[in-house]
Amino acid sequence: MTNTPTPKILGKDSNENVYFLTASSNYTFLSFSNGKRRISGYSLGFFENVLNDDFLRVNRSYLINKSFIDKVLDRGGKHFVRLKNNQEIRISRRKTSQILKVCKIYK
Repeated sequence: MTNTPTPKILGKDSNENVYFLTASSNYTFLSFSNGKRRISGYSLGFFENVLNDDFLRVNRSYLINKSFIDKVLDRGGKHFVRLKNNQEIRISRRKTSQILKVCKIYK
């Protein structure tokens, strides 16, 4: 984690409440556990550097909160992360081994 200040969009205690972040051009959509979504002008790479180690970059477009991971799925060589809200996010080939080591909940 760097000394870069956390954007106000995250709020005081929201690291625990952020389900995942999604990239869209130079914007980032933040999805919270209460169902709300916010948009930020910061890139996903910025958030990757600012947020703590509780977040994993699973592919080019998603940064997810490890505490909301339910399991990792293997579907014919393609791996997905299933979140506790049953949403599935594909893991890129280059990130698969790292994600499997970190999650240790491969099923």
